[in-house]
Amino acid sequence: AGMFNKSELFSAIVVDNKFVVVGNNGAILTGNFGKFKILDSKVKTKLKSITYGKGKYVVVGHDKTILVSKDAVDWERITIDLSSQYYLNSVAYGNDKFVIVGNNGSINWSDDGIHWESSGDHTFANLNKVKFVNDVFIALGDAGEILISTNGVDWEKIILKKHMDNLYGVAFGKNVYVICGSQGNIFVSQNAIAWSKINLGKKDLNDISFDGNNFVTVGEDGTRFVSSNANEWIDFSFHNLNSISANKDVLFLGGDKGMIYTSKGGKKWFSQKINSEKNINKILAKKDGYLAVGSKGLIAFSRDTNNWEVIGPITEKNLKAASFGQNKYIVVGEDEEILMSTNGKNWEKRHVSNDKSFNDLLDVEFLDNKYIALGESYLTYMSTNGESWSKIKIKDDRETSWYNTTSDIFNGVTFGKGYIVLVGDSGITANSKNWNLSQSRIEEDLTDVVYFKDKFIAVGNSGTILSSKEGIIWNFTQSGTEIDLKGIAIK
Repeated sequence: AGMFNKSELFSAIVVDNKFVVVGNNGAILTGNFGKFKILDSKVKTKLKSITYGKGKYVVVGHDKTILVSKDAVDWERITIDLSSQYYLNSVAYGNDKFVIVGNNGSINWSDDGIHWESSGDHTFANLNKVKFVNDVFIALGDAGEILISTNGVDWEKIILKKHMDNLYGVAFGKNVYVICGSQGNIFVSQNAIAWSKINLGKKDLNDISFDGNNFVTVGEDGTRFVSSNANEWIDFSFHNLNSISANKDVLFLGGDKGMIYTSKGGKKWFSQKINSEKNINKILAKKDGYLAVGSKGLIAFSRDTNNWEVIGPITEKNLKAASFGQNKYIVVGEDEEILMSTNGKNWEKRHVSNDKSFNDLLDVEFLDNKYIALGESYLTYMSTNGESWSKIKIKDDRETSWYNTTSDIFNGVTFGKGYIVLVGDSGITANSKNWNLSQSRIEEDLTDVVYFKDKFIAVGNSGTILSSKEGIIWNFTQSGTEIDLKGIAIK
């Protein structure tokens, strides 16, 4: 659909199962389900908003731009006298009227989208949004200004006293109006006159909608909050994803602030939040139960993927990884912390060594009837029962002095063809055939590895994907992205 990033598109509408999207530099796109066509709007200005009514699409934007189309393909620019109203920010349709709002308090209305008249002077504040909800037009502006109209012509001004927030979006549902605005503020009212304030953080909230069951507001940096009653809000913001796991039934993603995403096929994902703001570093999907571990000793356990119980805290150390084998869960983390449980709820501490090095352990896997724990400075431990651990000596025969002074880390481990294979920082790999450290053909950090269909597959930073038949000589595979890849799972 051309080179458009998310910051360049501002407004969208769906009519007869067809999306029409408008944005910067006169951009207009139409289509559905990911197949979009770029149309010629014949303008290069910023298009801010689109609506549909009386068989017409109406688009408004900067430079006094008003565009009208019957089919969303051929567009006509409407020229009217808007004096100093250079910035047109939003357009809405309702009660047989089109309404446009813009900077300096400008409000204009039209019966047909072509001939426009001013509604007079009601405010000097910039108006950011107009929307037709519950049979009324609501216009929102800077400094907490709200204007309400039943016909789009006559307006009543309401000021949020003691609140100077800029207001950006409004929705109506379950007999309440909800407005979102700057600095994470939400305003709720039953009559659109008296408003109560709820704060959801410091990020600006740019728009809000009601889907029949829930209010959803979105904002800066992927911020997203959901509420069923407009008073209690759950943070479903788009967070960093730190771990992936799968069993034969479901794929799991774990992320920051207790966020978990599940999918049966990898295309449609459902989000949920455990009862914690701590980051999830590792998620584990097994038939016996589902485990999430993370920062500041976070441990959460579920039998059915829906109801998560936060355990503990057992420790305040950051927990990095988890594995399951021999009917035991093993968790590793900071300062060589190791925890063991037979049921996911009751945990005991274990120690891998008696020395005082206290390196962080970053991964653990149950492979070839053994637990393998990986840590800083090539640190690798092995255990046959999860109780007692022995250190594996990794030999580094690389001659370059730079290699000998690094403290590279192993990040991922897997088992295949009778060998344990490790991958880590700066492209390092090791194989249990001789436990000799070797260098792959790249110097990007490798973050995870699996064995699948008779070959080892490793992923890493800058979109790195490597494959190897024996886990010794690696070949580069084009991934089509430069995003850091943090994990790989087999389903």
